Amino acid sequence: MALSVEQVEERLKAGGHRVTIGQCTDIKGCAAIVGCSVRTLRAWNAAGDGPPCLELSAGLKLYPLAAVMGWLAGRVAAASANGRALQITADCGKRDVA
Repeated sequence: MALSVEQVEERLKAGGHRVTIGQCTDIKGCAAIVGCSVRTLRAWNAAGDGPPCLELSAGLKLYPLAAVMGWLAGRVAAASANGRALQITADCGKRDVA
């Protein structure tokens, strides 16, 4: 089931995460969407493998919801092409099922 940006925004807010007027979230909200820990997301960012973000100042990054969802969809497609399956869950996370 593909979720819209608005649905993801609603679920993030319901979970107590912040979403800006421009539909961006902080690292905690991004980790909730992706289904990983903040620590894992920071490691991906350091390696240049994480979802796209806007770095506003040292240590302050915002993640546009549409960009995060596109990045996640790309990971699902890549996993499928490699014979693995990633499942997007109803709670806006991902789970490796293969």
